[in-house]
Amino acid sequence: MKNLYTAGLLFVLLFTAHLEKIARSNQLLSLNLRLKNYGNALFNLNRINENGNVYYSGRIVNIDHGDLLILKKEKEKYFFIKQQQRFSMVE
Repeated sequence: MKNLYTAGLLFVLLFTAHLEKIARSNQLLSLNLRLKNYGNALFNLNRINENGNVYYSGRIVNIDHGDLLILKKEKEKYFFIKQQQRFSMVE
């Protein structure tokens, strides 16, 4: 859980959010956060544990915009990439 808290600390510095939903299982922790300072966009953040390897996935979606931000990992660093909403389903 140490990595999640570190990511959470960075998250607090960047966003003002309201926790809407949390789901947990042995391999997954999923948070739905409403980003108040980003036009009420929805940020879904997942912590996935596969065989002891932990990684994160997520996306930021705002229905008022035609694009979304997808959390990606490359060379051990996470970043967001922009993608058109029409290529993604919003749950």
